[in-house]
Amino acid sequence: MSPSTPDFPYFYPEEAKQLLDYQGKQLQSVSQFFWENKADNNQTLSLIMELSFLFEGGSQLTFHAPEDRSGLAVGQMNRVVEELKIQESGISDLRLREATEDENDNWEPFLNETLVAIELVTMSPGIYRNEQMIFDFGFTKVLISRPLDGIEVEELVNEDED
Repeated sequence: MSPSTPDFPYFYPEEAKQLLDYQGKQLQSVSQFFWENKADNNQTLSLIMELSFLFEGGSQLTFHAPEDRSGLAVGQMNRVVEELKIQESGISDLRLREATEDENDNWEPFLNETLVAIELVTMSPGIYRNEQMIFDFGFTKVLISRPLDGIEVEELVNEDED
């Protein structure tokens, strides 16, 4: 299996290096972009498609859920292309949008905190799976994963505190 195949389940080496370079940096802000389908006015389906983390000194780590391969990819999605796909689909209730302040509230406890470590699933030295990662802030951990569609974010419970 090579990096050009859609089911390549690993971070490219340059992606893994870029991710690990953010360890020890203080998180300043978070932006999220959603695919949103409002086909039913009573229910809206929202999927996180891109997460962007701004760290001290202006450095930014962004990753997204690409359509052309499994897992997460480091870098921004091409929003222009994504908007064109929406227009071409003919689905008027589908849109790409940035999260509101309220939707970003779940990141509030982590702002101005140091990202102690990024834990990746290691297959062998230098080879990391791209379906999930854990952001370790010292006082808690956050699981960021892509099980199927979109990106899921979940704070992990520290079992030592029970």
